[in-house]
Amino acid sequence: MDMSHGKEIKYEEKIHHGNDAKSTEGDVTDRMKAGPFLWGAATSSYQVEGGITNNDWDFFTRSEKVRDRIVKLTSIAAAASNSDKDNKKNKSNEQSSSPEKATKQNHQSSGYQPQWQLEQLAKQRTNQDIIRLQPAGVAVNAWVSKYYEQDFDNAVRLGLNALRISLEWSRIQPEENKWDNDSIEHYRNMINSMRSRGLTPIITLNHFTLPLWVSTPPMEFSRNLLANAILPPKMKHIPLVDPIAADPYWKSLKGWESHRTVDAFIKYVSKMVNEFKDIVDYWITLSEPVASVVGIGYIAGIWPPGFVLDGGRAKIALHNLIEAHVQAYDKITAIDNIDSDGDGISKRVGFSHSMVAVSPGDPTKFFGRKIVDNTDSAKNFSYFINDYFLNAVVFGEEDLNYLNKLKRQKEQSKDFIIHNEWKDKLDFVGVNYYRKVYVNYSNILALSSARFFGGLLINNLKGHDKHQTHGLLNDLGWEIYPEGLYDTIMQIKTRWNKPVMVTENGIAEKLDKYRAPYIVAHIEQVKRAIDNGAKVLGYIYWSLMDNYEWQEGYRPEGRFGLYYVDRNHIIIDDEYDSSNNKPLNSNNNNNNDNDNMNYLGRTIKEGAKALQFIIGEIHGTAITDIAISKAKSIFGTFTPDGTDLIRPSS
Repeated sequence: MDMSHGKEIKYEEKIHHGNDAKSTEGDVTDRMKAGPFLWGAATSSYQVEGGITNNDWDFFTRSEKVRDRIVKLTSIAAAASNSDKDNKKNKSNEQSSSPEKATKQNHQSSGYQPQWQLEQLAKQRTNQDIIRLQPAGVAVNAWVSKYYEQDFDNAVRLGLNALRISLEWSRIQPEENKWDNDSIEHYRNMINSMRSRGLTPIITLNHFTLPLWVSTPPMEFSRNLLANAILPPKMKHIPLVDPIAADPYWKSLKGWESHRTVDAFIKYVSKMVNEFKDIVDYWITLSEPVASVVGIGYIAGIWPPGFVLDGGRAKIALHNLIEAHVQAYDKITAIDNIDSDGDGISKRVGFSHSMVAVSPGDPTKFFGRKIVDNTDSAKNFSYFINDYFLNAVVFGEEDLNYLNKLKRQKEQSKDFIIHNEWKDKLDFVGVNYYRKVYVNYSNILALSSARFFGGLLINNLKGHDKHQTHGLLNDLGWEIYPEGLYDTIMQIKTRWNKPVMVTENGIAEKLDKYRAPYIVAHIEQVKRAIDNGAKVLGYIYWSLMDNYEWQEGYRPEGRFGLYYVDRNHIIIDDEYDSSNNKPLNSNNNNNNDNDNMNYLGRTIKEGAKALQFIIGEIHGTAITDIAISKAKSIFGTFTPDGTDLIRPSS
């Protein structure tokens, strides 16, 4: 449906420049009390700060053995994708060789390659199903004060009254028995800089990354003779057994599969809350513990720690993540007795939960007859990804009967356990919502110890039209489905009766064509939920600026930001001096000056203007129909089911 009138929409009236983001003391007080609704944007430490080299993600992405394994692992999916797309040329290009061998070894002997080489390798990625990992490197330099202050000013220009950032555990506690007070003070300055601009800080205590002493991802796995005998050649590299005895993994705490990590995390949480309770009221304990940490790290194997279909480790990690959240909730509640923003509440504690709209994949048919129905797989997937963690931290449920036997919530079973100490450990649910997914039954998954995952989804739906009907897609092949956000918020209201904060919602795209209508469409669904009785604390867009996007690296297709970041002026170097927050040899690579703000400069996008317009129209009150209607006419929107783009009418 093309409802465009053919006009190029230009909205510049409300975009401000220069130093007009500065706030008076009265303005700051009003903005800090601008509730009950928080308008914000989000970032995370490893994705934006730069210079972080001692966490599991940086190790994972710099290890040649790990990168080579991920290329081979994702080539299996790519082969199937290429078969669908008849794109054999891309397939042969991607599978022809592993990344070029490095000429330099780092101190862990993990197969070091300099940052500039890895960025170039990532740019060669022609098939989106094959993943060529790269580290964040300098990221967007947001650890440096002049950059984060510019970012905070940009947030104020949009009318935001909140920002979500994360603390980097590996900076703060680089060794088990060592705290870095300079980093703690640096974060204090950063948070105070937010507050001085009237931005309410929402602090994530752990956004995926772990210090190396907590988790050093395994590089090399033992050989499984049985697997080698029965698996086809392309699958023999899949790590189905333990890391070898000499792997540095064993010298770390082994991440979330060890309860020692829970104990270490709670010590870190205690330290952080004591340090920042006078300037922080909103705390997020963990980011996406089920879908990302467990699902991608222990089942898909493309994120740290990199185990594949390891249901045993995944179940232990899930239990420990629940324990980590529950104990962190109790610790924050006991320590944070200071109301820093003057709203009468000293603390609000939640976790950010990746939730998706789930549908069964199109059934497999043979001569017109259905031979595989994906309904049960979709139900199991939704129960595990969307419901399981919430049931644990609200009702105290640990459904081992499901994890072991795929029998959902059989309360009469001895393996359906109620932990009273887990009950009601949540002040709000942080919802990370992006898309709708289609889940399919998988024989491989069903035969594995990770069958509780439910089923498999096609992460990138581009080129799969013959096998799966779907709506409009973003540049990563994720389906746009705005009303799924409404459904998710209402489900939380009905089933768990908790307030919601939309802690992430955004669209990945190279050219910023659909960000504005995407934002308008999803905010309309938030308003719809509020109108139907849901308590929504705020809308936090992901992300404030384009940044490092995990396995997508810096590919243009993975840009989520409200502000474009100019990486054409970046200094790409293989070393980074964290003591003065600058790359070493900053005069090489086109002789760019790191003190020049053209280096990683930020530029506002159309999506940011749409968000700014809506906030400006409501004047600090509730979202109004008039504001949404005006935004639709200027920026366009998507139909609630995401099947059509409705273009601007003015």
